[in-house]
Amino acid sequence: MLTISHLLEKVKKISPSCDLKKIEKAYNFAKKYHKGQLRKTGEPYIQHPLEVAFSLANFKFNAETYVAAILHDALEDTKISIDEIKQNFGEETAKLVLGVTKLKKIAFRKHLEVYPIENLRKMFLAMAQDLRVVVIKLFDRLHNLKTLNGLSHEQQKRIARETIEIYAPLAYRLGIGELKGQLEDLAFPYFLPREYKWLSRLATQEFKKRIGYIEKAKIELKKILESEDVKIIDIHGRTKHLFSLYKKLKKYNNNINNIYDLLALRVIVLDISDCYKSLGIIHQSWKPLVGRIKDYIAVPKTNGYQSLHTTVITPDEEILEIQIRTQKMHREAEFGMAASWYYQEQGKPNSGVIVPKKLSWINQLIEWQKEIQDSFGFAESLKIDFLKDRIFVFTPKGDIIDLPDESCVVDFAYQVHTDLGNHCAGAIVNDKFVSLDYKIKNGDIIKILTNQKISPSLDWLNFVVTKLAQSRIKNWFKKQNREKNLQEGKKLLNKELLRLKEQTINKLDKEKIKLLLKKFSYKTFDDLLAAIGRGEISVQEVVKTIYKKEDLLSPRLRKFIFFGQPLTPPRAIIGNNEGLLSNLAHCCHPVFGDKIKAFITRSSGASIHKINCRELTKLAKKERGRILSAKWEKEGQPYCLVNLEIQTLDRLGLIHDISGEITNLKINITNLKTNKLKNDIINLLLTLEVKDVDQVVFLLRKLEKIKGVLKVTKK
Repeated sequence: MLTISHLLEKVKKISPSCDLKKIEKAYNFAKKYHKGQLRKTGEPYIQHPLEVAFSLANFKFNAETYVAAILHDALEDTKISIDEIKQNFGEETAKLVLGVTKLKKIAFRKHLEVYPIENLRKMFLAMAQDLRVVVIKLFDRLHNLKTLNGLSHEQQKRIARETIEIYAPLAYRLGIGELKGQLEDLAFPYFLPREYKWLSRLATQEFKKRIGYIEKAKIELKKILESEDVKIIDIHGRTKHLFSLYKKLKKYNNNINNIYDLLALRVIVLDISDCYKSLGIIHQSWKPLVGRIKDYIAVPKTNGYQSLHTTVITPDEEILEIQIRTQKMHREAEFGMAASWYYQEQGKPNSGVIVPKKLSWINQLIEWQKEIQDSFGFAESLKIDFLKDRIFVFTPKGDIIDLPDESCVVDFAYQVHTDLGNHCAGAIVNDKFVSLDYKIKNGDIIKILTNQKISPSLDWLNFVVTKLAQSRIKNWFKKQNREKNLQEGKKLLNKELLRLKEQTINKLDKEKIKLLLKKFSYKTFDDLLAAIGRGEISVQEVVKTIYKKEDLLSPRLRKFIFFGQPLTPPRAIIGNNEGLLSNLAHCCHPVFGDKIKAFITRSSGASIHKINCRELTKLAKKERGRILSAKWEKEGQPYCLVNLEIQTLDRLGLIHDISGEITNLKINITNLKTNKLKNDIINLLLTLEVKDVDQVVFLLRKLEKIKGVLKVTKK
């Protein structure tokens, strides 16, 4: 079991000038207040903050940071007050503890799309104020993942998803590569258990196959470099993290033979000149693969990562990746910017932390979130603009611009300046003219051609990737077409309200309007209506916000959902004539269970209508004598066809899970089509034989709970 002595010994080694007595005092202080508290795993609660502080001791922090890590749960889980912490350990420690406590209260939900915008903003505001707050939170999450076995299955899934979608990408953006890998690998078995088991077996087999030639290559490479007087600090093998391997396999159709960096060699040398010298020597001895040489020293990644990467063919005809870096680069690759913190001097030592230039994207994010007002938009911006894989391109002057992978030249233009994007007429990439939807690549040199007569096109929204570009294109159209969009939004919402609740916008009460403005982050109702008219918000989302789900699925309204085409029309008893030929009217689409009447036609028997059908009302004015009472036969209720569209993330076992839920309800699938969209999203179109509306509603709820399913709609 970890003890305070272990922590003090580690801190002393990493930070010799650190105040160890202050750290020990904090431990005894926390231990006293956490006395008698147990975690759900059964271990004493004090072990958790001690583990968090021990993990942080890999970095050269000051004593206040380690003390804050030890006390990070104290405000929430004990009787300690913030004033007591301030009196005993100083203002800096108190601010850090308070910051971490606020982050602990951020409750994310199932999917990143619905994470509350204010919670996301609080997290990034905390980052901008003091990065240590978020780093403590990341290591808090790391230890929690190690002890997930004490939680319920539902809690395990939620924490694993949050880790994969938010915390691991955040660790990557902070440059803490080793932490990012650990977070993902610990969350992987809970996030995708079947995929984890499959890949664990596959990777273990491949590691056994390749470990032999890695060791042989390591010995050979050391001889080659030392013979050329390269001073080697270290050469070691590096195993690819399992979740990182899983993501890469998805790009290569799960063919592990196409993964060249499953096992790699890492060469640590004295200085930058030795990095390039080593690269030249390796290429003289072992043949490099074309297009697999990456210079992240000259052009670092956006998180500060630096290294030379090359993939070579060894004398044994094995393909091997080699990474070459200095000791400083290696430390920053493992621990990110947390490896070298910069403290402000404002009359007090260590009164705050400066955000390093390499992490200027944090301040950029704070600014951008002011521009992107709606919650969904900000969450999408977070996923795409900041947590996705990045590429690096250049302006004609040589300035580096980093963008999400698969960005186009219009994304680049808007990244540089709004006016450049708004008047983008074309682009020259590497001295060649390209189209506006051209997907830029790492290292491209891009010149944007402008024309003041050119303005944004709605077609651009079909190929731009960044939320920033999408937002600025939409903003341009907002200013141009506000009145038109406002009227269109009113029309769309009125139509939906009339269909569902038989009311109009004018009948919406003030409380429901306030709810809408809060949910979608608009100042006025007219702004919201204009957004509907522009297509930014769907009327379905608006209605779901106004009314509870059960209201929209009440017996009277559920019939609205069901427009299935009967295989055998349900039979109606018309008056006292059971055998009279009847057809279902196409004007009102009556279904089994609706209240009905019959209109006797001149040539095709009886036409069955809903009693409130407008067409039937018109007929009654002209020929009332031909309208008879009618009711459904109770026996022989027919099966009907219904079409569903399921939008879902692509994954192993998806079709099996969906078809399993359908089969469990004894529903027959008569047709199934799949359509691949972008970003590993697929559309499934199914035609099903169902009994009634209740069965459809029950199935929809089941399908929505399947892992990866984003949306289920009735077509």
